[in-house]
Amino acid sequence: MNAYPDCPVTGLHITSEPEWTEIQVDSDYYVTFSIIGNVILLVTLKGKSTQKGTIGIFEKRAEVLNQAGLSDKKYAELIDYRMLTGTPSKSERMTFTNLALREASAGHLQGYWVFGLPLLLRYIFQAGLKMFTFSISFCVANDYPETLLNALKVLRQNGVDVGLKSYPRLKKDGWTSELEGYGISFELIGDDILYTIAYGKFNESHVEQFFLLNEKVKREAGLTQKGYYYRIMNWENLENSPWKARLRYMKGIKAGSGKTSCRLSVIFGLNKLMKALVVINRPFVSIPVMIAKDLQEALEITERERNREISAGSSAGKRQKPGEKIYSEEQLTGFTNELLQAARGINWDKAGTLPDSVSEEHPLKPVFDALAVIKIDLDELLAERKQTENVLKQLYNELEDRVARRTEELQQAYEAQKIEICERKLAEEALIASETKFRSIIEVSPVPMALNDDQQHINYLNPAFVQTFGYTLEDIPTIAHWWPKAYPDPEYRQWVIDNWLERLVQAKSTGQPFSPMEVTLKYKNGVSKSVVVSSTSLTTSLEVIDVVVFYDITEHKQAEKALRESEGRFRIMADTAPVLIWLSDTNSLCTYVNKPWLDYTGHSIEQELGKAWEEGVHPADYQNCLDIYSDAFKKRCKYRMEYRLRRADGEYCWFLETGIPRVMPDGNFVGYIGSCVDITERKQAEIALLESELRYRTLFENTGTSIIIIEEDTTISLANEEFVRRIGYRRDEIEGLKKWTEFIDIQDIEQMVAQHQLRRENPGAVPSSYEFHYRTKSGELRNALINVQLLPNTRKSIASIVDITDRKKAEKAINVSIN
Repeated sequence: MNAYPDCPVTGLHITSEPEWTEIQVDSDYYVTFSIIGNVILLVTLKGKSTQKGTIGIFEKRAEVLNQAGLSDKKYAELIDYRMLTGTPSKSERMTFTNLALREASAGHLQGYWVFGLPLLLRYIFQAGLKMFTFSISFCVANDYPETLLNALKVLRQNGVDVGLKSYPRLKKDGWTSELEGYGISFELIGDDILYTIAYGKFNESHVEQFFLLNEKVKREAGLTQKGYYYRIMNWENLENSPWKARLRYMKGIKAGSGKTSCRLSVIFGLNKLMKALVVINRPFVSIPVMIAKDLQEALEITERERNREISAGSSAGKRQKPGEKIYSEEQLTGFTNELLQAARGINWDKAGTLPDSVSEEHPLKPVFDALAVIKIDLDELLAERKQTENVLKQLYNELEDRVARRTEELQQAYEAQKIEICERKLAEEALIASETKFRSIIEVSPVPMALNDDQQHINYLNPAFVQTFGYTLEDIPTIAHWWPKAYPDPEYRQWVIDNWLERLVQAKSTGQPFSPMEVTLKYKNGVSKSVVVSSTSLTTSLEVIDVVVFYDITEHKQAEKALRESEGRFRIMADTAPVLIWLSDTNSLCTYVNKPWLDYTGHSIEQELGKAWEEGVHPADYQNCLDIYSDAFKKRCKYRMEYRLRRADGEYCWFLETGIPRVMPDGNFVGYIGSCVDITERKQAEIALLESELRYRTLFENTGTSIIIIEEDTTISLANEEFVRRIGYRRDEIEGLKKWTEFIDIQDIEQMVAQHQLRRENPGAVPSSYEFHYRTKSGELRNALINVQLLPNTRKSIASIVDITDRKKAEKAINVSIN
């Protein structure tokens, strides 16, 4: 599914599909489906409703439910009527009503809400609700937020997983502390949930370090500035803590609640004892405390509390108490006897807890848990007391020695105190020096700055401001003096003021950074320039100061203008070049072709962008063209390739394309630029040459005469089929391997080698035709007539050989018969 922006009310993901959007169900009737979270179907109607369109909507609805996996699950349905015109007919309304009744009876549809209805249609729906009885929640709501919150409430009451809001998580160095036997780490989930993971045994000595780190994390996470937060605590690996540690921890919680309000604390990973401690201590803290089974449930509880606060408009600490269960006098007597019997069974002088035999549903379970905690704390106190007695005995035996050591320690402490006072004085001097240094930095900063207070007074202008804009504090003592001087045009000034105040209020109310704005500002000398203005608030113990920073971007704007002019020149050059030019982006998609390209293809620029240009490539060249381009694109290297491109009249012409990576001055790769040169005439010449070579090759092989090409070193580099047949060797045994001298009989070899050498020195001194003797592979001696010529402009010979063995035998026979 395609993800849409998260729901602005709940933060749940909204998903849809292209085929679910703007589905036309009649001539002027459209419907859009989307899924909010996991199980909420939103149906948005648009146009003029008709009975035909209504039937089409329910057909599409069934397909969407099936594709979204909701056809056999519990879900809720919202219908948005805000873009619907006209009033649905009675048959259409009955179709919707019957659907709700049928879905509710099937047990899948948990609630049915409509919103955005015109007044008449609202009355019709409300009347229908009185006529029919529904087993599910079916109501008319005012708007989208009210509708969605009602749906979430019903789904969660029925135990349906509606999905969980996606939260960003932030963890910084310094948000973790490893102490002796105890560790703690913090994360920020979303923008207001402080996630705490604790492990080990939490002792009294760890409390101060915990709260120091806790306050540091809240400041750095922006929770102190926000003024409130939610806390989720993971105690899966936390052991029991002594009562003194718990007491100090409770005091720290109460002291910290006045600084930054914790609206809710959710704890998971509790064992039975820790759960009892939480239940017992819950009434003694002002922070609402809840227990979850894991992190996901803790996030769901937090989200429900946040939604409850939004819908109810009340603080997180107020809850409606559920109805109390009433017990009979006999039951209460039995519960009391159980408690007294368990209390009598406790050995208060010996370590050990109550037996774990009381169920969670027992009305006095918190009292049993409290007895168990008290017994554990008493065991710890007894152990501490015994240890203290042993220590006192040892201290008594060493008292005199300790008094002497104590005296020495006091003397050392006195000396250390003097050093501490000296160091404190040095620290104060360093602070003054730091403030002076900070002020000096602002003074020498080349960036114009101004300091404003909440009363709209301008308290300070640094030298860069005065030097840049020309205005002094005497010219602009307040912001009211600044507006007309910097923005003399009334309409433009009002636009700047409205935008400035809107961004300032938004930044202060949300805690988000101020959104910089670009303005045209008039200097005191009358020159107007482009400036980016930003602001940030600094809170001191006395006041809130707005630091306003100005950045002159006039040169940057001029550079942008120059870039646009440069791009214009490039387009003129590209459109007048005698070659086809194109550009691609980092996704290898075509973003530009020049005018000669469009003139050649006869297409518009839109028909050639992206991958559309590939349609013009000849099918026989397409895959090779794509492979070369893709490989070069991955390697970011230059490439050259040839392919055929279809012309506007349908003919294909050959082009030589050269592609070069485009790299910005900062080294960033931004795509390719390519040029295509028409090489059709050259390709036609090459084809003609190949055809000519083919004809000569055919003659060479089929002449009926043995022909060989002889290199200067007498190697046979080429032999035709007739020579191969006559000599008896295969072609692959001859070409490039055999010298022609290997076939000549010994009686002729010396003369023929001499003629071979002389032919390269003085061709005219050597006869071109003569007889010689050669031997075949089988050793047969044969007579032949050879005609040898040098190939033009080479040192190679071409020899034409005619076997005259039979003729010689015939001549010899004739001579014998005559004689």
